[in-house]
Amino acid sequence: MSAESSAGGVRLNLIPKDGGNSVHGSGFFGGSSDNWHLQSTNLDDALKTRGLPSGARVEHLNDFNGSAGGPVIKDKLWWFGSIRHQATFVQIPNTFKDNGAPGIDDAWINSFVARGTWQATPRNKFAVTYQRNYKWKIHEIVGGGQEGLPIFPEQTSGYREPVLYYIAQAKWTSPITNRLLMEVGYSGDILHYSDVYQPGTGQPRGTPAWFGSASRLDTIAGGTLVRTGVGQINQLNTPDQHSAVASLAYVTGTHNIRTGMLWGWGNNPSIMDMNADLYQIYQGGTFVNGVYSLGRPVQIRAYNTPLTRSPQLRANLGLYAQDQWVIDKFTVTYGIRFEFLKEEIPAQHRDAGRFAPAQDYDAITCQSLPGMTCWPSWSPRLGIAYDVFGDGKTALKASFGKYMTPDVSAVCRPTTTASPRTTRLVPATTRISARSRTARSTRASSANTTCNTGRAFSTS
Repeated sequence: MSAESSAGGVRLNLIPKDGGNSVHGSGFFGGSSDNWHLQSTNLDDALKTRGLPSGARVEHLNDFNGSAGGPVIKDKLWWFGSIRHQATFVQIPNTFKDNGAPGIDDAWINSFVARGTWQATPRNKFAVTYQRNYKWKIHEIVGGGQEGLPIFPEQTSGYREPVLYYIAQAKWTSPITNRLLMEVGYSGDILHYSDVYQPGTGQPRGTPAWFGSASRLDTIAGGTLVRTGVGQINQLNTPDQHSAVASLAYVTGTHNIRTGMLWGWGNNPSIMDMNADLYQIYQGGTFVNGVYSLGRPVQIRAYNTPLTRSPQLRANLGLYAQDQWVIDKFTVTYGIRFEFLKEEIPAQHRDAGRFAPAQDYDAITCQSLPGMTCWPSWSPRLGIAYDVFGDGKTALKASFGKYMTPDVSAVCRPTTTASPRTTRLVPATTRISARSRTARSTRASSANTTCNTGRAFSTS
């Protein structure tokens, strides 16, 4: 494997489209609908008798995509653009809207991409790309890390709407000579998204409605875990990832040399909050033909919300050099890669919640935890290929490589913010009263942290 890559395995190289000297375009339009009456069903009387009134079905799928490109200045400046709409509406078994109709997991994405390419000189080419996505999930019933099936999704499913999601890229390509190629680039991936309560179900902290609107998890007859009340923890995640790359390649055909670097940085902040700062846990409920009866209370799960976390990726550095020789039927490749990973947690303050007091945490850095948040490493690479018949169709290959697996922006974090829940048992005969239940909290020092002991690696 090439020393260019930090990770092993299959590599996918995507080449974006550029506009040309004439205007061209294309389109794709696809879809499916339950109204076309093309879907079969295996929902028979036996399943209905056992309490399953509806099965899984595709309500409708849409995928509309159009693209076009052309010249701004012939042989000099080109443009390319594309727009797309994707929608997936799927009926989920044993979930019901307020009007009794089957629950629908409904999601769609609207996106566009714009790209410009400038051939400044015969040996200097510049390209910039911007892609923006707008994603909605009005009722997230499956996926999204759901714990428990939200059987009444208009109250308990997850909800997402666009926050900020875009990819921006820029690249400079320069064939300095017929054998020497230089490439420099930047990429930014901004992925801000929320996973929150259904509108109107979140309550102001500390109010009677907030205390009385906890999420409930019930293990019903048959062992299925269902969620009622409100959705799971509200989360706002705002990770940013940036990277700059540069490479220099010398190519003759029988001898190829390549060297380069990668510099990555970013962060992974998140905010978490919830009604009542707890889940109520039940067992033994029943749910037959859309009629639900709550089981008996067995425990609560108390959380130290509200939480704010902000791990930082200060550096993900990779420097590499590799050499390749073609000798008769043999191709030998060898290289070396140096990597340095640096992550930090800034000093943080946690506001007081229902079950945990306000808390301040010292910063976690290479200085506060020597050897735990900064890792240098060397990764050798070696490969050999033999062209059996000399026609390029059949080859025997062998390789050895050491590959590092970085834990991006989350290697070291305070235990108290990384593990927001504790379990507290209550007698099965006790009725849960959210306003009267209290929990004893303990103050954790900033040294109470959990960290990986090093960077994982694999060989192949």
